[in-house]
Amino acid sequence: MLGKKVEFIPDAADATKARLILSGALVDLSDILGSVAMNSRAGITDLLKFASPGVIPGEKTTELHVTLNIDGDMVTFSGEEEQNGGIIRYNGSATKSFLKLDLNVALPENGFADTSWNLVPQKSVEPVYYVWKTSANPIWGSILVRAIFTAKVVDNKSIPQLLSAILKEVRFLPDGNIQAVYKNGIADAEWNDSDLNLAMYRMESD
Repeated sequence: MLGKKVEFIPDAADATKARLILSGALVDLSDILGSVAMNSRAGITDLLKFASPGVIPGEKTTELHVTLNIDGDMVTFSGEEEQNGGIIRYNGSATKSFLKLDLNVALPENGFADTSWNLVPQKSVEPVYYVWKTSANPIWGSILVRAIFTAKVVDNKSIPQLLSAILKEVRFLPDGNIQAVYKNGIADAEWNDSDLNLAMYRMESD
């Protein structure tokens, strides 16, 4: 999972215990946008450094307490923890030079799990639904978004027409993954499933 990190911290007082801290890696855009930062007011560089989302959907940091099985220079561990209404099952191994960790996450039951959004072929009904929230000028904002999505862009096809031709379905999986069913091009016949861990969701409880 790109942009994620796992810290393995052995317990100094007990060789059979350790902590795993799962979090998002630090993203630093100051090198990419250095010229922008130099020409902006002081303090802008701090805004270009931020942590990416955590490993578990909806959590910036997750801490697991594991029991280690020691075998020479290698330790292995497995188990499960219940946190924030969800269940995290883990299995892994570690040496001085590497860490391997497999996770299986079951989020709390929610109305999105095992559902999907389906796009219909674009004819007279736009398959794109959007909500514009603003206190400035919602009428003009809505008109602007609608104009963008209905503009003719390629071969007299609007964005909704192009989108419905290559995006068939968006699935919400029980582990928090969002998976798309898509084509690489309009002329392709085969539908593909997007890789996991690219986009995630979590329902907030009231």
